[in-house]
Amino acid sequence: NVFDFDTDSGEITEATRVKLLPQLHLGLTMLHKRFFLKEDTEVINLEEGVYTYPLQGKNILRVETVHDLNDNEYPLDVEGEPLSPKRMNLTTLKLSPSFMKETQATALIVGYRAGPARLKDYEMGIDPGYVEVDLPYQYLEPLCYFIAAQFLNPMGANDGMHEGNNYMAQYERACQRLEMQNFDLDRHEGENNFRAAGWV
Repeated sequence: NVFDFDTDSGEITEATRVKLLPQLHLGLTMLHKRFFLKEDTEVINLEEGVYTYPLQGKNILRVETVHDLNDNEYPLDVEGEPLSPKRMNLTTLKLSPSFMKETQATALIVGYRAGPARLKDYEMGIDPGYVEVDLPYQYLEPLCYFIAAQFLNPMGANDGMHEGNNYMAQYERACQRLEMQNFDLDRHEGENNFRAAGWV
């Protein structure tokens, strides 16, 4: 077994539960980074002479789209294109002086890939079955493999390394299957299996 169980109750021990939630949140974050599972938007107000705009949200994984208030979309990171906003990093946009002058935009709507909802701080005695997991059910298999790999082979540990690597390989294979099945979000309506399954 990956987890330690109480011999009397048959349930996961309290010590294991305490260690489970951080690994669960890490696994959720890894999947949200790899797959486009959640999206949100932030409006940034433009100021004359200001060309760099860090987003203020706390759950932003990556900027994906930029629109003006008239719903004109501006492609990101196009070299030599003055109307293309540049991603300085995953959460900061840089605009050119030409962009400000030619578009006359006063605000932009930035669409971004969002991370999972933060798990509530663990409280002793809480049944893990009541912890809400922010993840479509199709991704539960790789999540379980990821958690198992982390428990068996945490960073810097050698015990259980081989078995932990086996679980990580299964995690990777499960992710590859999902990538082939196109179960992440798509900006073009009707082109992903989430819509067909009623997730969005």
